[in-house]
Amino acid sequence: MRKFGLLVLLLFTVGKVSAMEYVLPKYTPAQAESLIFEYLHTERPKTDLSQYDYESLSYTYTEGFWTASFVCKKVELSCHFGVSMTNDENPKFTFMGGL
Repeated sequence: MRKFGLLVLLLFTVGKVSAMEYVLPKYTPAQAESLIFEYLHTERPKTDLSQYDYESLSYTYTEGFWTASFVCKKVELSCHFGVSMTNDENPKFTFMGGL
């Protein structure tokens, strides 16, 4: 009986994984990066980007958004931030400070 329950759980889990939908990106990584930096320059002009290292850019296929991470050049507590960008034709941006 225990093996049967494990088999049912495994089949249920595999079914859920295969049913996941993926959202293909509308932008190349270079385009997403450019839009994020444009957002920072226009909407967050007080953020001194010379104080940060651009650490990474990633895309979440299951939810369809880009995320850029920035880390302080000087080691300080809570001195980093992120920006997420929707995968829309007119993307929306979210600034996530002190992550």
